[in-house]
Amino acid sequence: MNIENQNQNEAKTNDLTYHGEVEERLKWWSEKHNKTVEEARKEFSVYLLTDLGINNPKDEDDDFMIEAAETFMVERRVMSSMSNANATELIGYFIGIDSKVRDSQERKRAPAVTAALNNLDDAINLGLVARAYTQDGVWMLEKKDGPVKTEESANEKPWFLFEEHGLSVAILQNNSEWSRYGEPITPYRWQRNYHFFGNEKSEFMDAQKILRITVTGKNADDWSVPQLFSTCTLKVRAQSATPSKGWEDVYNALPFPAAVTYGNILDDEYMDAIKPERLLLTADAFVKDLSTLGEIYDTKSETIAGFQNPIGPMVLIKAKVSDLRLEPSDYEYDPTGHTYFLRVTSFDLMRSFGEGSRRDIGVGVHGFLGDEGHPFDVATPVGYKPYAVKSTVIIYGRLAMTLKDEGPIPKLNAVGIYAVPRLAIPAGEGGDTTVGQYGE
Repeated sequence: MNIENQNQNEAKTNDLTYHGEVEERLKWWSEKHNKTVEEARKEFSVYLLTDLGINNPKDEDDDFMIEAAETFMVERRVMSSMSNANATELIGYFIGIDSKVRDSQERKRAPAVTAALNNLDDAINLGLVARAYTQDGVWMLEKKDGPVKTEESANEKPWFLFEEHGLSVAILQNNSEWSRYGEPITPYRWQRNYHFFGNEKSEFMDAQKILRITVTGKNADDWSVPQLFSTCTLKVRAQSATPSKGWEDVYNALPFPAAVTYGNILDDEYMDAIKPERLLLTADAFVKDLSTLGEIYDTKSETIAGFQNPIGPMVLIKAKVSDLRLEPSDYEYDPTGHTYFLRVTSFDLMRSFGEGSRRDIGVGVHGFLGDEGHPFDVATPVGYKPYAVKSTVIIYGRLAMTLKDEGPIPKLNAVGIYAVPRLAIPAGEGGDTTVGQYGE
């Protein structure tokens, strides 16, 4: 790291104060280390530059800075106590992206909003919310003990503002065990699940597994899309020594996209062996014989409260593309309002079912994946290029069943599609990419 740049960054940020939740974490860290808050800010600024490459923290959004501050805080705390390091490095590659985004703050926000809608004065007196308004060029908060002046300019909407259903309030921290009890919290925090095949760096050579990676985004519509099926390292928070049941495979990513570094993750002699077309076929979720998908659904699907139909397992398959529909179709249940579709087949399917409808597997592609994840392209040295029918693909997705006249037929809802480079048929860019181009 250039020392001159580091010194310049320190000079720029010595007097900088941060978002309230960032300041809360820095204050906690300073108390634990017998330092001043100013010293904590200075060390945090060095961490931002040296670890995350951030030269101007003012340009970053609040959620990113909160995540960065928490990483800084916990890493330093754990190191000082000589316990396990909080940051963990995974190696492998992303293999999928979920279609839906969730708001992790809804659980905290919903009761406060409901109370405010029923009786705003009562909600204020209970310490659930504060009325937000502007006065003398700044935002004010009316709390149960009276009005409080903030440092947020009236010319801009502040980070804490909740403006829905006719309300203009700040949601307050109502857990008395927190140091910022009674202070505003971020009203929204958007998260999406990504899927990753790999392992922690120290264990990768011995075993690989499919992991769920929780990524926090700037807002519901702005996401950093990783390069699917490209080897990379990924910085995540270390898991608890005793993760909750059902969450053993979940990691929280450090702020994106800085947490991801693409390139060779092992010595050159191993890189060929870990290509997706080789390594993914060893995964527990890989289904070699596609004619058995119906049996797999019957034996591995789960009944979950709130869902009418059983939920099928996540599976990996390798197949040949038999039909491509690159134009999106309207679908009201997809967050984007549309989906994509392709059909695939295999020798096992053709041998088992002849010319009937079961010789193909329908694959739905959610709108976000179709728009941003290159599911219909093959990665080449000069960028992504479209592939055509008869190309070999590896698909990761959730197995489901669709009812036809002849009975239930397996289908797949894809979260990631990988075209095997050596077995991808180039498509005429802008030309006919349907099965009709091959005649009979």
